Amino acid sequence: TASVEYAEAALVDRKGNAAGGCFAGIAFPFRARGKRPGDRFVPFGMRGRKKLSDLFIDRKVPLSRRGAIPVFEDGRGIFWVPGVAAAERTRIAPETQRVLRIRLFSVSREK
Repeated sequence: TASVEYAEAALVDRKGNAAGGCFAGIAFPFRARGKRPGDRFVPFGMRGRKKLSDLFIDRKVPLSRRGAIPVFEDGRGIFWVPGVAAAERTRIAPETQRVLRIRLFSVSREK
């Protein structure tokens, strides 16, 4: 499950993690999906596009976990892969006033 809300940019923690992140410039609607062959985006701090599969290798994400990590995308493409990277285009600039905050929660299942 996830919570999605707007927040004032000046009041948020700008460091994302596997459980959440804050993003500027997200176009609605957006969605979470599984990874697909050939997925590419521009990770934070980079200029060029990178294949998601190469990013998983670079960040040493175990092969067994890659299929369980959601990929968040809007109309302009991938903007966040939780615990791996956010897109450069979502950078919070000094003039940014409002950001989208996404927080992920795990759901425990009783048997």
